Amino acid sequence: MPCSSCSGVPRVCLGGPKVPERPGDDWRRSTRVEVYLTDDGRALAERGAAQVRAALEPSTATLTGAERRRLQALLEKLVDAGLR
Repeated sequence: MPCSSCSGVPRVCLGGPKVPERPGDDWRRSTRVEVYLTDDGRALAERGAAQVRAALEPSTATLTGAERRRLQALLEKLVDAGLR
């Protein structure tokens, strides 16, 4: 299951700023993290996604289909940029 943003994973998993973070040393580009969920983890992720959809629904209800697709494309672009 792909994650939406893993930029903080190495810092969190390694207990702090132990990963080199020098200017120009973009370690994230060469680091691949694969995440596998248990059945319980998948169920928890699905419940969380449903809660986010329910929370956003009032705000997005007035958007047209084209506006929703555009918003989705822009959000995906932002998330992808954060992974680079």
